[in-house]
Formats: sequence, C-alpha cells, structure tokens
Amino acid sequence: MEVDNNKELRSLALTPTWSVATVLTIFVVVSLLVERSIHRLSNGYEPFVSYEGLEQLHRFIFVMAVTHVSYSCLTMLLAIVKVRYIYCDQGEPS
Repeated sequence: MEVDNNKELRSLALTPTWSVATVLTIFVVVSLLVERSIHRLSNGYEPFVSYEGLEQLHRFIFVMAVTHVSYSCLTMLLAIVKVRYIYCDQGEPS
C-alpha cells in the first residue's frame, strides 16, 4: 500500500458554504452548552475579574496604547528626518 504525499489540500475558499456553516454552528452550540453547564454547576455568581483588577487592566491598556502611538510618531519623525537628510544631501532633483 502506497501513501500519496502529493495529495492537495482544499482551501477554505473552495469549501462549500453549507459545510463551513454547519461546523461553525456546531462550535457555537457546544460552547453554549458548556457555558450553561458551568453556570449550573456553580451555585452563585462569581465575577471573573474584580473591579480593582479591571481598573488595573484598563490602565495597562491605556499605557500600552499611549506607548504605541508615541513610538509610531517617533518612527515617522525619524523617517521624515532621514528622507530630508538624503534629499538635501543629493541636491535638488531635476
């Protein structure tokens, strides 16, 4: 018996829509069933994250966003300076 290693895999673009929808529906139904069973097993409502933890997460995300924007602006500024330096060094284009 010979194994065919040259077998082509079908991409998601070529997969029929009904089969993708069926698999996704099964995933959603299973996740809902698991969620319901978790809630039935627990006798009380227990928050996933405390208010203080949520505040810390909010501050962390804010600092990360400010850092990201700052680094992006610094990168653009350095790129502009470099381009102007090269442009002035080579002289005026014809």
